[in-house]
Amino acid sequence: MLTGKLNRNALPLILLLAVTLAAQIVAFARPDNTGTSAGTVITNQAEGIYVDDAGTSYSTVSPTVTLTVLAVSTLKTTPDETSPSATVGPNEHATRVFQVCNTGNTPDLYTITRAEVSDPAALAGLYYDVDASGTLTNTDQPITVGVSLSPRVAPASCIGVLAVIDTKDYPANSNLTIHITATSNVVNSATSRAEDDGTIINSVGAGAKLTDPNNTSLPPVKLVNGNAQAVVSPGAPFTYSIAFRNSGDTPAHGVVISDDLPAQLNYVGGTLRLDDRTLSDATDADEGYVQGNRVVVQLTEVAPGQVVRINFKATLNANTPSGEGVTNVANLSAQNAPPAKSSMAVVVVDPFGTVFAGRGGSASPIPGARVEILQDQNGSLLKIPEGTGFDPNTSNANPYATDGLGLFHAR
Repeated sequence: MLTGKLNRNALPLILLLAVTLAAQIVAFARPDNTGTSAGTVITNQAEGIYVDDAGTSYSTVSPTVTLTVLAVSTLKTTPDETSPSATVGPNEHATRVFQVCNTGNTPDLYTITRAEVSDPAALAGLYYDVDASGTLTNTDQPITVGVSLSPRVAPASCIGVLAVIDTKDYPANSNLTIHITATSNVVNSATSRAEDDGTIINSVGAGAKLTDPNNTSLPPVKLVNGNAQAVVSPGAPFTYSIAFRNSGDTPAHGVVISDDLPAQLNYVGGTLRLDDRTLSDATDADEGYVQGNRVVVQLTEVAPGQVVRINFKATLNANTPSGEGVTNVANLSAQNAPPAKSSMAVVVVDPFGTVFAGRGGSASPIPGARVEILQDQNGSLLKIPEGTGFDPNTSNANPYATDGLGLFHAR
């Protein structure tokens, strides 16, 4: 309310004041930065009062001005990258997340009117991220470009769009680009039908590669009792170890290590280990399981440079002929890496066994029996490499006395 003493010459001023107030009404009726909802009604009225020289009071009231805020549809699609934000490899199945955000003042439903990925990669699928998990789940809604409407998005809220891509044989040391366009579907908007673009850029590396932990030119390594070959006795447990490194420049996804033990071998239950952890033999929540003679470890991801080590124990069947070599390799695969086979581990069935009494057979071992390896009939001892024997004669001594069980091993 305005008051003051004015003379009759103030009438033009009153009119000017009324015009000024009307102009201010228009300015004040604009939506603020927080967004005024569509359909909001704004009213305003101006009043002027003055007193003349005789003390007479006059007043005037403008007509009520009523404004209704119209629907305004605007949106923002992110990200809008100009440089790579992540790295992928050839033959990789990857999911990338866009956000379509309602920056208008009314609820909206969006349509993806354009979606593309640079060749030779392919767009395997588009989905509205209904559960906002950032990953593809059963609740997410498939998108048909130019057709499918998103769930209703409130002002100042967003809906995720999942782009699932297959990189195929994309060349290394290049960039892969994913591009989408989202369009508003508000009817009777004060603005034209709004749309906005989003772009994701990934660099393409050489990909994942499963190799020997220490030499990228060699395959994953498999050992028995820490060596490529070991002499073992039937029934005595020995340890297999498998080790590999992801020598590539991108994570290896869906890595599976499987080891099918030959019929001459038996897995020792409860001995499967991944790095420093024991895994159960059952098919359950951990990474490993054993079915018969098949040992399997499954890894969701192996990072570049990461080394994985797997160990378990096995035994030889009692009916395996002495001196026979039992060979074994592990198979490795990944969703985005070439399959690989480990180096070969060889178990040699103890060809020497036990020194026993001639008529007593293996039931009559002779502890302390002197065993010599001669090079001629004159009794000259054969010189054999030192330190390369097997338990109990690890020193590879010649001659050697059998242990308390009548056992000896020379090489």
